[in-house]
Amino acid sequence: MTRQSTQILIPQEYIENDRKGLCRVCGKLVKRPFRKYCSTIHSLEYQKCFKTWTGLRDRILANQESCEKCGNEDKLEVDHKLAIMNGGEMWNEDNLQVLCHKCHLRKTKSDLYDKKYIKDGQCRLSDNSS
Repeated sequence: MTRQSTQILIPQEYIENDRKGLCRVCGKLVKRPFRKYCSTIHSLEYQKCFKTWTGLRDRILANQESCEKCGNEDKLEVDHKLAIMNGGEMWNEDNLQVLCHKCHLRKTKSDLYDKKYIKDGQCRLSDNSS
């Protein structure tokens, strides 16, 4: 069975704002507790472009009954193999995997580490050994 590709029409302005690290919708600076939007209203506005995420997630979960890392069958979630923040494609089904909540948290921590130390041109602590 081949996977169906999901096509989403994202306004170019949203993409450019995201690349600059600004609110995807209005282009303003994003402050805590938000990460991608300046407000909840803009988060909801952006999500209107992506009505198919739930369907895509459900389709991925329907084909997998356990965590791809540990085999756990409880609290399954869909995760991007290569995190979006590290250059992964959001809607590419080949970039999606099923993880349990615990493995998902572990992987997210690893993704954040990679974002901080690899994408920003820094090296890992183990790379400094002489």
